[in-house]
Amino acid sequence: PFNLRACVQDAIDHLAPALENREVVFNLDFPLDGGTLHGDRFYWDQVITHLLEYAVKETSDRHLTIQVAAQWR
Repeated sequence: PFNLRACVQDAIDHLAPALENREVVFNLDFPLDGGTLHGDRFYWDQVITHLLEYAVKETSDRHLTIQVAAQWR
């Protein structure tokens, strides 16, 4: 088990060098405890990093808002 919000934040921190000269805002919407996910943290780090990196690279606008949300049901 791992904290999903912390995993997303780590991916954002990892992308910091690629975000230079860009105005990127990340809106994180998670349960109060950040959400616990049972799985391979390394795998999810890779998936989330690639999704965020792709969103940044494929948008030519210097101003970008990315929302990452999770809901537990």
